[in-house]
Amino acid sequence: MLHLFRSLANLLGGLALLATAYGFLGTLLSVRLSMEGYSETVSGNVLACFYVGLIAGSFLAKGFIASIGHIRYLYVMIIGFALAALAHSLVVDPIVWGALRIVSGFCMAGSFVALESWLNAKANNQQRGTFLAIYMLTAYLSVGGGQKLITVADIGDDILFFLAGGIATLALVPVMLTRKAERPARPEPEKIGLSALMSTSRLGMIGATVSGILLGSFYSMMPRYGVEVGLDAEGVSTLMLCGFFGAMVFQIPVGKLSDRINRRHVILAVSLLLTGLSIVLTAITATSPDSSTFSGLTFLSVVFVFSGMLFVAFPLSISYSNDRAAPSKLAATAGAMNLFNAIGCMAGTLLVAKAMEITGPLGFFIFIAACGVFMSVVCLVQKDDCHRAAEDGDTMAAEPIALHRTVPSGLREAGQRRRNVG
Repeated sequence: MLHLFRSLANLLGGLALLATAYGFLGTLLSVRLSMEGYSETVSGNVLACFYVGLIAGSFLAKGFIASIGHIRYLYVMIIGFALAALAHSLVVDPIVWGALRIVSGFCMAGSFVALESWLNAKANNQQRGTFLAIYMLTAYLSVGGGQKLITVADIGDDILFFLAGGIATLALVPVMLTRKAERPARPEPEKIGLSALMSTSRLGMIGATVSGILLGSFYSMMPRYGVEVGLDAEGVSTLMLCGFFGAMVFQIPVGKLSDRINRRHVILAVSLLLTGLSIVLTAITATSPDSSTFSGLTFLSVVFVFSGMLFVAFPLSISYSNDRAAPSKLAATAGAMNLFNAIGCMAGTLLVAKAMEITGPLGFFIFIAACGVFMSVVCLVQKDDCHRAAEDGDTMAAEPIALHRTVPSGLREAGQRRRNVG
């Protein structure tokens, strides 16, 4: 296990730098749009454009990876994201920024699919939950750390866009230092149909979509929520950092727990906790006398746990689906999971922006609570899918579990051949 973690060190280093730039840029744009006087709907539309690119990138990534390999595709995606970040400094215009968010989303989707399929190629079913937890921990720690970068200069200073682009460019360095022996083989161009994916992992696909709605809401409109309850730039960065710190802390414990007990039960528990905490935060928002409440220890402590539950939903869904995927289809499954997640992110950004425009900051946590209730119901009514991948996760293709089978398939096939000869 330790050897495998060491082999992923450069990969995680590249992820850390790219995620820092990604988290920093997203919060910067949300606060900057508010500062420039744009409404919640306009801000939501601009920020939702990121997920249009994320959808396109998720859809196309597996084909590019099969054609040119993980490493070269990752180079191109990192450079593209860095250039898009720098281009935001050219003009303050919602249409231009929306177009740049599409480019950024496309590049981040390609990076995520390449990194996740690379990681899954290194892990088997007994390790996957822990591996993905470490992957997500690295990402959330980096995204959280990026929040404080919005305070290094005035929000209106374009140098912040140059900082985001520079950090993203540095992500190339650890990826370039990856030894050839540590790189996964170029996958064959596998396709996985929607019906096949839904039949093998319906809960995983629904979970990926709902977690996308949650993540899109958090990334895009949580900074706006902070502004609307009266926090300054320092307060918003602290609020977001607290959220990402919670996401980081809960990744490994929940990942390890899901490796030991039924993942569906863990997803249900997470959904119920998220619903309860959202109701608590709604009540605090409704009854708070002034903005000091939102920088106090009580509120930030609840946000810490709330964010932890919100952010573990996606890796749990990934693990649930990859447990049931054939090794040859891991890249295709990663692409599909990111595609569903991106669709959810775009929908979540638009819906929570409208909810906040109608009800104010209260709409943020009311919307999250509704998503938690929906996911809880899905977990209760959805039985575990009757498909699994090979137990070792490395050499055998996934196949349906035939509960009625009493004769090993190899013996049955040998008997069939004898009958054919006879």
